[in-house]
Amino acid sequence: MLAAMAHYRITRTIIAATLFLPSVILAQLEPDTAQVNLYFPQLADGGDQAQTWQTSFVFTNSNPAMPVACMLSTLNDSGGPLALDLGTGLQSRQSFTIPPLGRKTLRSLMASRSVVTGWAYAACSLPVQGTVLFRQIVNGVPQVEISAPASLPSPIYRSAANRSLGVALVNVYNRPVTITLQAFDSAGNQVGSRDFALCALCHASFNLSSFSGNFPRDFEGMAVLSGSEPSTVFSAWTLNAERGLLSSLPSGGVSWPGGHEDKIWRAYFKVLAAAAQIMPEVDLSSTRLDIQYSSEINAFATKNDGTIHVTLALAELIADSPSELASVIAHELGHIVQFKTGKLTYNTSNAELDADAAGMIFSLAAGYDPYASAGAMGKLMMITNRTDLFSQAFDNLRDPHTSFSNRMGVLFATLQLACSLPAGQSACAQYRNAIHPSFPPTIPLALPRPNK
Repeated sequence: MLAAMAHYRITRTIIAATLFLPSVILAQLEPDTAQVNLYFPQLADGGDQAQTWQTSFVFTNSNPAMPVACMLSTLNDSGGPLALDLGTGLQSRQSFTIPPLGRKTLRSLMASRSVVTGWAYAACSLPVQGTVLFRQIVNGVPQVEISAPASLPSPIYRSAANRSLGVALVNVYNRPVTITLQAFDSAGNQVGSRDFALCALCHASFNLSSFSGNFPRDFEGMAVLSGSEPSTVFSAWTLNAERGLLSSLPSGGVSWPGGHEDKIWRAYFKVLAAAAQIMPEVDLSSTRLDIQYSSEINAFATKNDGTIHVTLALAELIADSPSELASVIAHELGHIVQFKTGKLTYNTSNAELDADAAGMIFSLAAGYDPYASAGAMGKLMMITNRTDLFSQAFDNLRDPHTSFSNRMGVLFATLQLACSLPAGQSACAQYRNAIHPSFPPTIPLALPRPNK
């Protein structure tokens, strides 16, 4: 309780730099398909005069204030570098920058005299939307163009299917994996199953008719792809082919579970960019992220190298909520700020509570829900079996973090103070109207309900 009361004496600089600039917060609200890691499970390029394929990559940056740096890598079916001429000569890696609210298009010059296939991967410094376009050219005349959005790896992929369905698969690991494809008819009966062994970073593409010759010509149903192990994820794409016509299909991957590494990177880059905007006087450019493949549920920051460490087990606990994951990463970034400045951001002697408060402001500025930090702590309470009152009181005495309930009280006090300051009321009102329009009017980030 003493720590929560002391928190009311916090300095107001960091809050003023964040909540008083609501445009900084709302600018982080990008489309739900925007990612920092973008996977394109299929590319086809080149060919002879009779038939040629052209591949184009289109990237858009929805952030109105910050440019985004990206690196696009193209790989062949065996997982090795695939050199394409995307306007700057034959290269397997293309670096580029997208300005705020800008677009970047990389279009191949179809340099190969035979059709080459493979896949591509883009890594960006902030979430962007990515689309790949395939144009079929017959005897010099464009016939069709098909688009597919970038995707994230998934442990399961489901797609509407017919006998001619096109399927692309990518192993995103540096080790071999096996992917199982099951076909079901329109009544839900399984009519076939086949395993595909993919080497490290390898790509495969095929039509469902080559998967089995037993399908009737009028087959319609569903194709289900899954890893041989529940934790295996892969990148996939399907192409509808019917009566000589080609069309794209919606992505069939699942958003949860799986893809935890990509979710960690996305939250990390967003929180880091927001913190750099709030505290430009602190050099955060050397900050690094280390994802640890550990069963320990933990996240921590190291002073000597300025690195934030996040275990995969922790991500598996909270990554169903991007805001909860961001709150944990932002807490560790609060420690990085402490290391770099040699002081606490707030007028409190407790470094952990100070990192909690700074982390909530960072994650809020990155466009995440500030209430998610309580959700993350609630899950940690469950997993550590510290839900009883005795554990909470004991933690206040021996744990530098203090108890989970006390930490939630500090976070609530920070938010309450921010929204009670005269200059912060307008920012909280704008945020509330955009994010929490149905909130009751008695809590932070709320307004009195209008008369109806």
